[in-house]
Amino acid sequence: MELRISLGNLAFACYVYGLLNGDIDGGYQDVPTELSLEKQGDCERLLKWLNGWGCRQFKISDHEMASRELQAWSLKSAPLFFPREKNLFSLTDADFVLIESTFNDLAARTASTRKRRSADCPVRFGPVGAAKILFALRPDALLPWDTPIYGYFGWAGSGADYISFLRGVSKCLNGIEEDCVKRGITLEELPRRLDRPNSTPVKLIDEYLWVTITNKVRFPPIDKLENWLEWSKS
Repeated sequence: MELRISLGNLAFACYVYGLLNGDIDGGYQDVPTELSLEKQGDCERLLKWLNGWGCRQFKISDHEMASRELQAWSLKSAPLFFPREKNLFSLTDADFVLIESTFNDLAARTASTRKRRSADCPVRFGPVGAAKILFALRPDALLPWDTPIYGYFGWAGSGADYISFLRGVSKCLNGIEEDCVKRGITLEELPRRLDRPNSTPVKLIDEYLWVTITNKVRFPPIDKLENWLEWSKS
């Protein structure tokens, strides 16, 4: 995955993201913190947040079923997971191996059922549900994605694809950090400088991809921006 983002394009995309999502940010700011998914109540909080963030596979009438799946996953995976304080840059190869296996485990679990003719068919958490759950649990290190985003890179949404995505974003953020240093700012303060103070640096990349890939917003050419700037002076 090759992803290069200039600071100017990132700033523009995050500005558009803020306009489209408003103060509530599509529910992102309501992400539950300090979740313990061994607890039924915390599972339900997470599922309600996922519903608010567009995950329709978690049907409200089947939240009890999905909560059991989350509890089972957490009992298996949570003791092995890296600390919440880790960021994307500090992940090790061992962390990536664990992320891939836990992602695949989550994606394959049953979120709800859908009636097809005379049978109830399972609806899985899927790649989008798995990524959003992992992001909620580790927002400094892991990213959400959606089907248009992973499809854009030619992926089917597997755990291996998700690792490729994380590694590509990490490389991209390294480039952005270099641009920040040239301008006398740090990567950590970039969200505030872009008027996205509640976002993590990795969330800024999600916002850029959501604007440019999911919603197909195109950047105005430089000459047009220069014209607009000139017109604003009159």
